[in-house]
Order: sequence, then structure tokens, then C-alpha cells
Amino acid sequence: MEDDLVNNEHKYQYIACEIHANYTDKLSNPTYSHELPDELANLGVTMDVWYLFINEANEELKYRWYPKNMLWLFLCCSKMFCCNQHNKDISQRMEKLCEKWNNSGNLPNGVSIRYDIQIKKFYIGGSDTVRVNNLDTWHNIFFMATATSNT
Repeated sequence: MEDDLVNNEHKYQYIACEIHANYTDKLSNPTYSHELPDELANLGVTMDVWYLFINEANEELKYRWYPKNMLWLFLCCSKMFCCNQHNKDISQRMEKLCEKWNNSGNLPNGVSIRYDIQIKKFYIGGSDTVRVNNLDTWHNIFFMATATSNT
């Protein structure tokens, strides 16, 4: 904490903006289709850097057919995506992407990126014996900025 105090100022991070990707039809890949947010432009993120990041993020969101994924499909009674393995794989890739970008030097000083996945499970149906499970998955990216406050 002592390192954070500079001339009686305390450094802290806040969420400058966030973007979300979700499946539109459960069969396609989710995508980030956001324009450069004003909050990031004001922090010094350029259009070139923004589009480079968005393109890389959308590439990482694509479902990939690895042998382990195909095994999960087989073990889950051939119901596509019922074990949610595809989102676990995407989550790992997105976390690596954020780490890569945070260490790349492409972002302005004080700006960092964090990834979070939210999965909500819904039960559809009226009786206890017949239920349909539905997963709603959101891939969230938070752009953090460092600020200072007087203490």
C-alpha cells in the first residue's frame, strides 16, 4: 500500500467501460461488434489498437473442434454443448489474450483489460420430471483505468 501512495495520492482502478458478447442463436460464435467507446478514446486508445484487439478477441471466441471437445460431446450423449466445455475453452483463451494485451505495451499507461464469463442456467418447463436446461452465456471484457485520489 505504501507504494500506491505518491504525494498523498492513492492510486485505484475503476471500470472505464465494458463490452459483452453473447450467442445470438446458440449455434453461431459470439462476437464483439462494438465501436471504440468514447471512454477508451479519451484514455488514449486509438482506432487501430481497438480494431486489432476486437479482431483478436473475436478469433478467440470461436468454437474450436479439439479432440477433448469431441470426447465431451460423445460422453454427453451427443448433445452439442451440454457440458459447456466450449465456454471453458473460450474462457481460458480469453484470459490469455487479456494477459498478452496487458503485457504488450499496446495499451496506454494506466489501462488494462480483464475478462469475465457469466453463465446462467435456466430451467424451462412446468413439471419436476420434464425440464429443459438452457444456458445463457456472456463473455465480458472490462477495460480498467488507473486514477488517483487525494487522501
